[in-house]
Amino acid sequence: MMTTAPVELLFELSQAGVDIDDLWELVQTRDSYDAAIPILVDWLAHLDDRVPPELRARVEEPIVRALTVPEARTSAPPVLLERFRLPQIDPGRGVRWVIGNALGAIAGEKYFDEIEILARDTRYGRDREQLLRFFGRSKDPRAVPLLIVLLNDDDVVAHAAEALGRHRDPRSRGPLETLLAHPLPLARREATKALRKLA
Repeated sequence: MMTTAPVELLFELSQAGVDIDDLWELVQTRDSYDAAIPILVDWLAHLDDRVPPELRARVEEPIVRALTVPEARTSAPPVLLERFRLPQIDPGRGVRWVIGNALGAIAGEKYFDEIEILARDTRYGRDREQLLRFFGRSKDPRAVPLLIVLLNDDDVVAHAAEALGRHRDPRSRGPLETLLAHPLPLARREATKALRKLA
């Protein structure tokens, strides 16, 4: 999974003390790279101006994955939300799903309203799947009712069930039990796992 990293970006990272030859090195490392976070956020915010369309996805994905770390919780979510909403040049490229995964992992509670709007918008299809991780860890009282509603959305039903399992809320028992006969095997499996947590 190699990327064509802009030399300007690699130079900025080097100047900040982060010496890499490829962006995927940040994704794969276990070392912290705090100095790279503001640079990556800036590049993601200005990606369309700095990277030609044919290379954009190959640069965007590793940047987003590199920002899926606790150190990016403060600065990255606003830009990630903006990128998620953008029309996709190539709907099959999967970058929006990766952005949703990042938001699901690092976005804070103050982004609940914005992420709820995205999660409910069926135009985004399965790209919304990992957004539901956010609601699985959210302490907001609206999270469980929202996830119960999303059990009716076949694009995200399994992920809604998985997120409900994290809450162990008795209100979800009935809706989860209805999924045991769902035509999607993954939905049935996640509902079964979630119900075990309620036992």
